[in-house]
Amino acid sequence: MGGLDSLDDARDVYAGREALEVLLAERAVPLITPAQIEAIEETLDQQQKALDDRDLDLAREHDRAFHNRIYEAAGLSRTLQAQQQLRAMSDRYIAMYMSDINRAISGVKEHREILDALKCHDVDRVKLAVGQHVRGGIDVLVDVLSE
Repeated sequence: MGGLDSLDDARDVYAGREALEVLLAERAVPLITPAQIEAIEETLDQQQKALDDRDLDLAREHDRAFHNRIYEAAGLSRTLQAQQQLRAMSDRYIAMYMSDINRAISGVKEHREILDALKCHDVDRVKLAVGQHVRGGIDVLVDVLSE
């Protein structure tokens, strides 16, 4: 799958990502195990350490793993595959906005909110946090590409 050629393409991909990621997160909430939550938390801690070390490439890897670990818990392999294809289309834009350390740090704070909601098994809070997180990505992208 290729990248995105225009802002309209990016909006399209992010709309699909938001829909699928919110669905996957919602479905994961009642199924996620304490061991999976622990693994997600460890991944988030590793992402934070990578940011502390200013290793943005490694931080992006942990960002992807954070999301994948949540979405895999939903047990919807085809939906997960579609989400991963959309995510792959937006990889260069994710790299672009995560290259700013402040945006990357903000992303980790959003991940903490998602994790906290997961720990509470609060479906509405998880859906809201994931939706805001993905929408925040396209909002930043629009700002970056408009500069």
